[in-house]
Amino acid sequence: MFDFLNDNNESAITILKRDHEHIRALLDAYEAARELREKRVILKKIIEELKIHAFIEEEIFYKAVYEVVKEDLINEADEEHHVTKILIAELANMMVSQEGFDAKVEVLADNIRHHIREEETKLLPHVSRLDIDLISLGKEMLAKKTDLKIHGMPVFAEETMMKRVGRHSEECEVGSTATASKRKGAKIKRRRKNKN
Repeated sequence: MFDFLNDNNESAITILKRDHEHIRALLDAYEAARELREKRVILKKIIEELKIHAFIEEEIFYKAVYEVVKEDLINEADEEHHVTKILIAELANMMVSQEGFDAKVEVLADNIRHHIREEETKLLPHVSRLDIDLISLGKEMLAKKTDLKIHGMPVFAEETMMKRVGRHSEECEVGSTATASKRKGAKIKRRRKNKN
């Protein structure tokens, strides 16, 4: 249950790869699930794991390697995290049965799998060749993961942003499922009108 029970001499890279493997397995389980209740339970686990993983990557791992890694690798990873957090915040404001929900989860899964592939083929191999104490970094990451699981996650800026957009949904529906549905409905009406 808690990572502090694991070997305390794991490298930061080993910890990140294990997280990646766990998240991929959860995504696969969600895609295989057929019942809404089961999907809801799995998605809750996915979101919790993604939030914790993103936090320790951004606040500990990326900060530790930023000065010695190609800047574009970290910047791209940060942007992928940003997109992931927006998708998570949008999903938190939707019902599992709502139109477009599975599609949004699919976009999230695609984004996550791309991010993992990029990290494991570019960033992590590069970091493994550098003179960085990956064991100490791993210990710090595990301690923070444990702390986050016990005390909870801080709210991401993207969550706050999406809550504001949700409160003003009548005025600002940019990127919302409602807007996409309205556009889709308008296109269908135009096609029917043009056929007549």
